[in-house]
Amino acid sequence: MLLASAAGLLALLGLVFLPIAVRVRLDTSRPTSRVSLDGGLWRGLCGLSACWQDGTWRLRLMLCQCSLRWPSWRLRAGGARPALSRPRASRQASPAARPGRPHRTAKPSAARLPIQRWRPLLALVRGALHSISLYRGSVQGRLGLGDPARTGWVYGLQELARPLLSRRIRLDLEPCFVASGFHGRAELVLHVHVHRLLWSLLAAAAALWRPRRMLRTDRAAADRQP
Repeated sequence: MLLASAAGLLALLGLVFLPIAVRVRLDTSRPTSRVSLDGGLWRGLCGLSACWQDGTWRLRLMLCQCSLRWPSWRLRAGGARPALSRPRASRQASPAARPGRPHRTAKPSAARLPIQRWRPLLALVRGALHSISLYRGSVQGRLGLGDPARTGWVYGLQELARPLLSRRIRLDLEPCFVASGFHGRAELVLHVHVHRLLWSLLAAAAALWRPRRMLRTDRAAADRQP
């Protein structure tokens, strides 16, 4: 029992403090293009992998950043059929019944809300963006734009920007003056830090709850006055 509790506590701490790894890969070097999206907990130790190829999505379990061959689920990319809706009978209130209805007051629009309510939400959006970090990015292959002049111009920009790129970003594109399109591989790995996201959520909740508490205190003090 004690070992199980310790293991559960370690797993919970790892879930909070170890980032969630999200990896997007594109492979166009094969005859059929392939796109995969992987997401794993505990820095990618275990998770779920989704691969799109030949118009079919295939879902697989992932362990130690490797997709397992079994079990796997296939989802075809065919669009879902729209649900048939029955025609609804038009409800027309009689003129005599209209005056008896209670008058509904218009709800305040989002533009009329005080700016104090928007600040915590904006802080939450900034905190969510700060909780995502770039771990690795790479692009390798051949790129052709159909026009040799444009292809050479883009290749020159790549050579100028390569010394300015971070060590985590690898850019290695070769110009192709004969054909157009991208033939190669691209990979992007992002880390989502759960503890930063939770801290942003707690800060936003506290900022939204504080004005309401102050308003209740002021109302209670005003009611106590004779």
